[in-house]
Amino acid sequence: HATGVSSSTGTKIDNVSSPYVHNGLENGSPYYYVVTAYNEYGESGNSQEVSAIPRADLSNSRVRVVWVQDVGDGRDVFAQGSNLRLMGTDTSDGQGERVILGTVGSYAKPLITPKGDRVVYSDRIQKKVYAVNWDGTGLREVLGGFGLALWRDPKDGQEWLYYGAIEGKDGDEYCQAVYRVLLDNPKSPELVWNRTSVSVHNFQLSTDGLMAGGLFPYPNGGIARLANQSWIKLGSGCWTGLSPDNTYTFWIFDDAHSNLFLANASGCQGRSININGAPGINGYEVYHPRWGNHPRIMTMTGPYTVASGVNRIAGGGQGVEVYVGLIDANFTVIESWWQVTNNERADFFPDVWAGP
Repeated sequence: HATGVSSSTGTKIDNVSSPYVHNGLENGSPYYYVVTAYNEYGESGNSQEVSAIPRADLSNSRVRVVWVQDVGDGRDVFAQGSNLRLMGTDTSDGQGERVILGTVGSYAKPLITPKGDRVVYSDRIQKKVYAVNWDGTGLREVLGGFGLALWRDPKDGQEWLYYGAIEGKDGDEYCQAVYRVLLDNPKSPELVWNRTSVSVHNFQLSTDGLMAGGLFPYPNGGIARLANQSWIKLGSGCWTGLSPDNTYTFWIFDDAHSNLFLANASGCQGRSININGAPGINGYEVYHPRWGNHPRIMTMTGPYTVASGVNRIAGGGQGVEVYVGLIDANFTVIESWWQVTNNERADFFPDVWAGP
C-alpha cells in the first residue's frame, strides 16, 4: 500500500507468470509493485516501481451525489447566500432526491468524504467548516475557514481536510494559503501551499497527495506540486479538476461553459470532452463540473437558459438540474449520462462518489 517498495520491504508473490492477476485487493486503494527475476544464480535488482488502483465495476457500484438546493429565487449559483439546503441521493436506498440538512442556511461546496459516509461543507456566514453523517445525524463543527478538498492517506486510511481563509466575492473567492488537518482530529494545521493564492471552487488532490489541480488563482489553471514546491500553468479558464488517481490528468473548463480541456502534469495538451451535449441540456451552458472519486465519473449542473435562448450562468434559474456523466475508457467522450435531479428548484455545487 505504500510507495518505496522493494524485494526486501514488500510482500513477495512467488511463482508468477505473465499475465498475472492479483486478486483479493481493496478497491480504491493504491498498490505498488516492483518485479525481480530469479534463477540458480540469484535474484536480479528491482524493476522500476509501478502502481495501480483496483476499482469496482461502475455499473454495479453504489453511487452517492450531494448538492445544495436554492430555495429562494434560484440565482445563488456560487452558494454565497443563506437560502440553501443540503441535498443528496443514494442509488442503493431507493429514496431518490432527499434532504440531508433541511434547515435553510449556508451550505457552500459540499464534499463527500473519501469513505463515502459523511458530507463536509462550509458555512460562508459563520466562516466555519462542518461535517455531517450521510443520514443527517452527527452534525459538528470542524474548524474555522473554508473547506477546499478532502483526501484519504493511502498509507493509513486517515481522512484529511484541506482548507483556508476565504477572501474575495462575486464568484472570485480565493485563499491566500492552504492548510490541512485530520478531519477527525483538526489540530496542528500543516501548511500545504502559499506560493500563490488559490481559487476556492475546484481544488483537488491526486491519490498519492503529491499533486493538486486548481486555479492559482482564476483564470490560471494548472497543477501544483505539494507541499509548497512549484506549479505549472496548463490553461486559462475555470472549474478545474484533477483525476482521482496518480496519472495527474487535469482539466480546465472553457469560457463557453461547454467543454473540458484535458492535459497532464508534463504540460502535454491532449483533448477536449464536450459536456453540454447531455440529454436535456440542448447545447446551453453547464456549470459546476467536478471529478468524482473515480477517474471515470464526473458531475455538473445545467442547463442555464432563458426563454429567449440566451445563456446565463450569473442568473442561475429554477430548473437547473444535477447530472452525472460516465467518461469513456479513453477519456475522449461522456459515454452515458444520468440526470440526478428533476424538480422545480435550482440545484448547484454537486459532488459524486462511487462505492467500492
